[in-house]
Amino acid sequence: RSNIAVGSRPQHSPVTLNRLALKELRFWHEVFPSSDFRWRRLDIPPPSVHIYTDAAGVQTNVEVDNDKDDLYGRSSSLGFGAYADRGEFIQGEWSDSFLDWHINALELWTCGEALRRLAVPGDHVVLHTDNMVAFWYLKKLGGTRSRKLCDLAVDIGLELLSRNIHVSMEYVSTTDNATAD
Repeated sequence: RSNIAVGSRPQHSPVTLNRLALKELRFWHEVFPSSDFRWRRLDIPPPSVHIYTDAAGVQTNVEVDNDKDDLYGRSSSLGFGAYADRGEFIQGEWSDSFLDWHINALELWTCGEALRRLAVPGDHVVLHTDNMVAFWYLKKLGGTRSRKLCDLAVDIGLELLSRNIHVSMEYVSTTDNATAD
């Protein structure tokens, strides 16, 4: 166990961290050393607001454009596909190294591949997936149930940070996700 002080004033009580918490804290400190990490990656780009008026100057309409790209990813036991709303797509069949992977790992890998190959550095992307496990692992950038899924999600998150890509997740039903096939 270790004690660390919370706050900058001496009157604050120390918080006792157990071994697991210390291990987690060391991991994140190694991944994001304070001298190298900038929180700018987490900033959501401000939307562009267009206000329309008639000839008399009366407001008639307001449109908000967030400049987000929509990506759709989908996997099956045969292969994967992903589609960007600007018309780009990727698809492929699984190589032998993927044949023993669970469908949730395949879906998560596909989401990562869609982000790697279709998202542009600096983009704000809305990633649509029809797999709830992949949805939550990417939304939280990790999880506790599966080491493989957690490792995949952390790898994807680190790559997104390095490329300054902000991702919002949206769940889409399987029937509405046919384009990615």
